Amino acid sequence: MKEHQGKATNAAFYIDSRVDPTHSKIIEDSSRRAQEAFVSIRNADYKVFISGEDSWIRTKLAELNMVGPPGTSVCGNSGAPNSYCAGNDHAFFVIRGNNSLLTMQKSDYQTPGHEYFHVVQLAMGGSQTFGLMPRWFSEGSANFVGTAISHELGYFDYRLTRAEEISKPTTNRPIPLSLFQRNDSSVGYTNWLSPYGIGQVASEFIVASAGMDAFLNIIKYTNELGSFDLGFKKATNIELSDFYKLFDSGRVNWGIQAVS
Repeated sequence: MKEHQGKATNAAFYIDSRVDPTHSKIIEDSSRRAQEAFVSIRNADYKVFISGEDSWIRTKLAELNMVGPPGTSVCGNSGAPNSYCAGNDHAFFVIRGNNSLLTMQKSDYQTPGHEYFHVVQLAMGGSQTFGLMPRWFSEGSANFVGTAISHELGYFDYRLTRAEEISKPTTNRPIPLSLFQRNDSSVGYTNWLSPYGIGQVASEFIVASAGMDAFLNIIKYTNELGSFDLGFKKATNIELSDFYKLFDSGRVNWGIQAVS
């Protein structure tokens, strides 16, 4: 990511005083680092809202004359312990409950970089292109970037965060990568094909095989060609169908169950 780096000073942070200052500092530092990592791709304003509840963020959005998302929860899942999501120029971090640092998983430390990479994805292709990408790629690539930033800042070793992520049975399933198209937890725990862990491992494979620029160009060319299949081929020089075969044939070596 070094060739895309630089200084970014256009982030604004809106922080609810009820959030643990150490926790909000982790989000702030990681978000700034993510901005710097991709400043050559996106150098624009970025607003980060960190609160203990959704209503605080909605009040702050109204003060800033920003239109909030529909529904009660700003991230669409008010039942989760914490909620994270991003738009084209902002991110929301809802940290519910006290002692939040004690309940954080290793993967929580990668979320600021993860959410900012969604902002980068939107900057490169917009919401239409985001919709063309399978969730194993859109979410897995964000996990890959977020975990790398968490590692760089010294929160957790990349391998430890990765190990936690791929240990989750919702993502480590004996099912082909090509079927991880959506991220729909409403189907229930036993049927949810969570794209995060398996997509992160697939993203590692892409970067190792084709390089970081090709990895980023998948988004660029998906936007230009209006097709993830065509964008993937142009960026990596590999047919998407061939990539799926290669990944599924080697996945046991990277900690993912073989296809049954």
